[in-house]
Amino acid sequence: MRTVLIIASMLGRDGTSRIITYLANGFSNREDVSIRLLFMRTVEKEMLLGLNSNVIVDCLNIKGALLLSAFTVIRSILKIRPDILLVGFHQLLWLSTLSSLFHKFKIKLFLRDTIIPSLFHQDVNFIVKKLNKIAYSRYDCIIAQSNDMKSDIINNWGGKAESIVVINNPIDIKMIQSRVGSCPKELKEKKIFTFVSAGRLAHQKGYDIVIKRMAEMMPNLRFKLLILGSGELKGALQKQIEENHLGNYVELLGYRKNVIDYLYYSDALLLSSRYEGFPNIVLEAQAIGRPVLSNTCLGGINEIVIDGENGLTCNFEDTQWFKKAIEQFLNMKFDSERIKEMTESRYNMSTILDKYALLFIK
Repeated sequence: MRTVLIIASMLGRDGTSRIITYLANGFSNREDVSIRLLFMRTVEKEMLLGLNSNVIVDCLNIKGALLLSAFTVIRSILKIRPDILLVGFHQLLWLSTLSSLFHKFKIKLFLRDTIIPSLFHQDVNFIVKKLNKIAYSRYDCIIAQSNDMKSDIINNWGGKAESIVVINNPIDIKMIQSRVGSCPKELKEKKIFTFVSAGRLAHQKGYDIVIKRMAEMMPNLRFKLLILGSGELKGALQKQIEENHLGNYVELLGYRKNVIDYLYYSDALLLSSRYEGFPNIVLEAQAIGRPVLSNTCLGGINEIVIDGENGLTCNFEDTQWFKKAIEQFLNMKFDSERIKEMTESRYNMSTILDKYALLFIK
């Protein structure tokens, strides 16, 4: 049996944590691959409840900078001595610079990247970029979530084409569908077409772009947008909403645990991101039959969305294109059951886990 150690910062409510949970649980009863988890930070007990009881979890409870605790991290890895070390946290990219050490202990280094590096690192200095290129080139295998990510790593970051494999994020269809509960109060008396967006209030998510487009369409707006999430741009976005008199059309609802309920009782998902890794929120929305209107950003959207069948894409930066796409979207009749079927056939857990198993064993 192959032992795979997934190392990450912590287990939270973000997309990366969900994928780690999916992988750990999915392999918990297999006989060919065993997955163990190592977290740098303290993990809340509530988060651990989502893991199967036979998944082994270690927490280092590091409080300061991770780099300053490098010796503790390395010692813990060598003590466990897995067959494969799967780095699931971009801030640990540097671990591959120690590949020679790990190879002496017959440990292969894999990276499951979660970002488009050129977009994520566009503001870092030359030295950091150089170090990151060295790090990318020393992994035995890099798992890219999308073809966009793979191309970027090969063309700009020294990744070797033969060492990179594309495996999309999985989605636990039945689990997502089982989580649908009661209708949120904001949607109980819905009188206008309502989109939902979900994700951190950060520059990457592009909420400022869609608010600007909506302001340009006043006073003829035919839809409303509910934004779920918290973050550093809350004040700036609220100010933008108020200055453009969009209070009746855009609401910042803050963090919500029941995102699935909002998606289910809304009309569609709106993804305004400037870039993504491979957006789990889109897969979750489509698991319950909701179409998506998405910005044409890098990060797998061009692989997930088939225009006219499960959604529509356009360039949110282009005013006329956005207006045309909105009108087209509002007049479309999407087949909810067809969207569920498409999502099941392409991204179900068993299909994606088999791809991981084949990779780990090979």
